[in-house]
Amino acid sequence: MKTKNLILTLILLFLLPPSGRSAEELATPGPSLAEIATLDLHTAQRIALAANPDMAAALSRIEQARARIRQAAAAWWPGIELTGQYSRIRRSDTAYDLIKLYPSSPGVSSDRTYDEGTAGLKATWVLFDGFYRSFREQQARFDLKGQRAARRDSQRLLINAVAEAFFNAQLAQTRIDIAQADQDFYQARLRDAKSRYEVGVGPWGDVLNIRVQLNTARTNLLLSQRQFEAAGYGLAALLGIKDGRLPRDLRLSPLDTGMKIDETNGEVEELI
Repeated sequence: MKTKNLILTLILLFLLPPSGRSAEELATPGPSLAEIATLDLHTAQRIALAANPDMAAALSRIEQARARIRQAAAAWWPGIELTGQYSRIRRSDTAYDLIKLYPSSPGVSSDRTYDEGTAGLKATWVLFDGFYRSFREQQARFDLKGQRAARRDSQRLLINAVAEAFFNAQLAQTRIDIAQADQDFYQARLRDAKSRYEVGVGPWGDVLNIRVQLNTARTNLLLSQRQFEAAGYGLAALLGIKDGRLPRDLRLSPLDTGMKIDETNGEVEELI
């Protein structure tokens, strides 16, 4: 009875789900872009850490390393092997006639068709294998540490790449706003120049000059829009967006105009 309880306990231990997952490896869902009207750098980095495919791959490698630890640790436990066989047998005419004439021993069916089954249980436990299990488990644990360090390094590189792509897109968006303001300004100037020319108080050259400046502002607007679109592709790829395109109504947070720059001149050797 004690042996039976021990076997059941070991089976339950093997069937228990693995635990001990560190807090830094818990996949926390990031905010949704559909609920964001203005995207800032911190939110973009959070979305990238939660949705970037490289982070999911790094987390999968950590799970594989943890599974290898459990596999190495399982060698310390006894192995249980369950075997079973079941068959349905139908006797031939000759065998059936013989069994009716000469009944078999007790426990053996005398029917023409009968069921037969066997079951077996074998347990093995390796007590010493030359420290192979210890070395293998230590190797698996060091591999897990390496995968965790690689994931942290991937997070660092991803955060840096998101910041660079975000600033490029932010600069392109600011150039769009500037080009749009220039276009509106020269359109108003053009209306004023035309009005002065029509009443005879302004030369036609002013109208032509302002048209040239207006066309330049329109060209700059188109170029800035293309630059923002290209920067948005890179940012969307880092954020893990499937179609690789930012939402059309999404705006990035404006540039910080109140940033203070330290103008203190330090010694070059100290800075190095």
